[in-house]
Amino acid sequence: MVGILAYVGDALSVLALSIMFSLSLAIHRADPKADRLRTWGLPVLAVMVSFPLGYVARTWPADALQATGMAAVRALAASLFAIAHLSLVQRRG
Repeated sequence: MVGILAYVGDALSVLALSIMFSLSLAIHRADPKADRLRTWGLPVLAVMVSFPLGYVARTWPADALQATGMAAVRALAASLFAIAHLSLVQRRG
């Protein structure tokens, strides 16, 4: 159960990261002069947060309750980063 929840957290993180990076790539292709920090900063920060959380999800949880909490934290962090990135991009244009 603990391993399955770690994979669920991985899937949700990868989904959110793919949304952010595909949107950044589309912006970069449409307007190469767009501000790179504003376009790529938040997705890179999300990766830097996602990797340590993935490591903790595999090493720390000892039972299903802790693994569920860790999967919930990873899902919440991934969705918040994706929503923040979409909001930032929408305000840009």
